[in-house]
Amino acid sequence: MDKVFFFLLFGLFSISCGRSAIYPTSLPRALKPGDLVFQDLDCGDLCSAIEKVSTRKGFGPLSHVAMVEQAGPRGVVLIEALGEVRRVSFEVF
Repeated sequence: MDKVFFFLLFGLFSISCGRSAIYPTSLPRALKPGDLVFQDLDCGDLCSAIEKVSTRKGFGPLSHVAMVEQAGPRGVVLIEALGEVRRVSFEVF
């Protein structure tokens, strides 16, 4: 479980560095329906408040979460609530 969490954080960090960032190719394959994926968004005061209470030693600030709905050969589909509840691909998240 620790390895999966590490790869999730590493993948999210890589994605946050830019669209051309490379993340571990095994990460999407390791995800299962029901898994939670976290990231750090810069959305103003709300995200700043969430980051203040979610920062843990050894982990960066987290302000956004999505749940894996589908994971398979066609990719990973997440459900997120950012303004509205919607489905997004792992790459878009």
